[in-house]
Amino acid sequence: MSQQAPRLAEHVRDRGPLPADHAALLLLPVAESLAAAHLTTGAHGAVSPSAVLLADGASASLLEAGGVAADPAFTAPEIVAGARPDTRADVWSLAGVLLHATTGRTPYADPVRPRDGGWLRPIIEL
Repeated sequence: MSQQAPRLAEHVRDRGPLPADHAALLLLPVAESLAAAHLTTGAHGAVSPSAVLLADGASASLLEAGGVAADPAFTAPEIVAGARPDTRADVWSLAGVLLHATTGRTPYADPVRPRDGGWLRPIIEL
């Protein structure tokens, strides 16, 4: 029996948040596959850390829509309010995944208030 790749949610729960530069590089292929899907099939509707599979710690992929249930903690506010899911909501959810990967928090948790913007430098310099 083959072992399934861990999900980002499990990794953050078990090992803690990732450095910002590592998380950004790790999620880049997820963002690219999501953008490609938006051009062909529309909104995914269930982007969350539980939908991100970690292949080897250096690469990640997004489960297909329908492969995982939507997680309210990563659902865009307009969808929570009753709007139909669209690609913009997926982008919001992906930003929430990046937040979770780097802080262990969810988008609706207490706000993250870094003392300075230095934590953004590794992402900006990519």
